[in-house]
Formats: sequence, C-alpha cells, structure tokens
Amino acid sequence: MARKKAKKAKASRKTTKKSAKRAKTARKTAKRGAAKKRAKAASRKTGTRKATRKAPAKRKARRPARKAAARKGRRGAGEGNYTASRNFRRKQEAFVESNKGNIEGMAKEAEAALDGPAGSALKSAEAEAKARGEGME
Repeated sequence: MARKKAKKAKASRKTTKKSAKRAKTARKTAKRGAAKKRAKAASRKTGTRKATRKAPAKRKARRPARKAAARKGRRGAGEGNYTASRNFRRKQEAFVESNKGNIEGMAKEAEAALDGPAGSALKSAEAEAKARGEGME
C-alpha cells in the first residue's frame, strides 16, 4: 500500500510540474505579446515600423519613349498658359466665395480712393496698364 501512495504522489508531482511549466510558458507568451503591442504602438507614434515583406509586385511593361512634339500636340491648340489661367480662375472664385458679403463695400472703398488724394496716381497707373495691353489685342 505504501508503494501505491508513493507512486500516486510522484504522479501528482509530475502533473503539478507540468501545469506549473505551462503556466510559466503562458506568462512568458503574454509578456512577449504585450511587448510586441507596445513596440507597435510606439512605432505608430514615431512612424518607424519594420517593413513587412510583401509578395513582389508584377512589373508594368515599359511604354516606348514619346517625342516632345507629339505630347505638345495633344495639349490643345492655341496659345497661352492653360495652367496659369486655371490657377487664376480658381483663386478668383475662392476670393469671391470668401468675401461674398463684403464685395460691395470693397467697391465703394475703391471708388472713394479714386475720388480721394491718391486718385490721380491710381488713374495714371490704370492708363499705363491699358497702354501696355493695347498691343496684345
């Protein structure tokens, strides 16, 4: 009977050792997981994250080089800088949109400036600008 008790005690010690070992492994894994999460969160804040390996992307077939003359023809006929005119139009629309309620007041201020002491300088500048633009029409 003493042998049976000794055998049983030994078996229970083994299971306790196994369960203790499992618990220890579980704690280590949890610590590692928490450390990974912290590192990931820190890398998000600083923007430095290890590059993950992705499957190589398929390369696009290269197009043959085009001549500059062919590209110019596609932009449209006529003269002028289309990009500059587009930007100017956008800025004008934005100005009108932002000053909707104040445009009439601005016009009255400009009219008063023409009638005031600086009016002669403004009128001469206007005449100079008109003279410069006459040859372009």
